[in-house]
Amino acid sequence: MKNDIETRLREVYRNVPPAPRADGMANTIIQGNKILQATESQVSFLQFFFRQFGFIRKKVWFYQIGILLICCIGLFFLYDSSETIAILSAASPLIVLSSISEISRSYVYETMEIELSTRFSFKQLMITRICIIGLMDILFLTILMVISGLQLSIGIFSVIIYICVPFLLTCFGCLWVLNHFKQKDCNYYCVALGLFISFVLGMISYRYPSIYEVSAIWCWVILFIIAFIGVMLEVFKMIRNCKNKMNEHYLCNI
Repeated sequence: MKNDIETRLREVYRNVPPAPRADGMANTIIQGNKILQATESQVSFLQFFFRQFGFIRKKVWFYQIGILLICCIGLFFLYDSSETIAILSAASPLIVLSSISEISRSYVYETMEIELSTRFSFKQLMITRICIIGLMDILFLTILMVISGLQLSIGIFSVIIYICVPFLLTCFGCLWVLNHFKQKDCNYYCVALGLFISFVLGMISYRYPSIYEVSAIWCWVILFIIAFIGVMLEVFKMIRNCKNKMNEHYLCNI
């Protein structure tokens, strides 16, 4: 009998909703603000910046190290300078493709709502990601260009131009895709674009090896300037889009 009464009481109380408290929401907000203030006093933006390295998937670094090692091996086994620099130039877009998914993650996996709930804004998060990926790409490119300059008979300025132009063109194209196609297929578009640039550059290098002669360096310099300006414009556009997207999210939840 006693067990039957206890079982019935549990069923009754399980179906009874908790009584609301008039000051419950206010207390929750106050406690939440206290926790937020305590967290804000502990984490600076610099700490937040360096902690983001841990959120970038390790396979990105493995891909870039692998690309760097393959290029370095090619430098030591290929003796034709024009052929070697053509291969390195065509391979530089692969560095962009290995890390572009880390920038597009918010669009592809729809994690913007989670990121907006943190202390730092969605715009700050995207700027941090772009800076980290950009700095690491520059590090790998610098190592590649230094080794290329030591191994090849051409000048270091020419090496920098030949490697950076396809890299910047791929950066510009991928950022343009992310700014105009915010959907799950954008990574595939970026990969297709990067491979297309590598393929076209490889074909042009094969048919017209004279593009790596000193007389054609001014064409590469012009492309470098155009691509660099394009990358800067697309980065600013992406940051502006992040701010607009954040405002839209807030307006939809008012």
